[in-house]
Amino acid sequence: MRSYLLAVGMLAMSQVALAAGAFEGDWSGTIRGGKFPSGRNCGSEDMKFTVAGMHLDGKDIYTGGFVAFSADIAPDGTIKGATQYGRPVLGKFSGDTASGTIEGVTCGVQTFEVKKAH
Repeated sequence: MRSYLLAVGMLAMSQVALAAGAFEGDWSGTIRGGKFPSGRNCGSEDMKFTVAGMHLDGKDIYTGGFVAFSADIAPDGTIKGATQYGRPVLGKFSGDTASGTIEGVTCGVQTFEVKKAH
């Protein structure tokens, strides 16, 4: 029984290590959608982040500034975090792409898609 538990534990650790390695690196892409309180459409913005281990840190870059965000990554590639203002950042990795939503202070919920730099 003890060796079975050890094997299960080692398998779980190896799955996390494999997942971390698959996501490691720099990612960049675009954020789209959302509306200003006036009803005008928000333009597209740049998104950049870096994955180290099972965590990412990044920026939503718009004309005149940026919003920082960070998130944890589950072994299945699910992204769950928040902006510097506590607004949700949710998404999922799939191969060399990650997509999801980020909630802005002025533009509401926007969608993002990023690709891994090679």
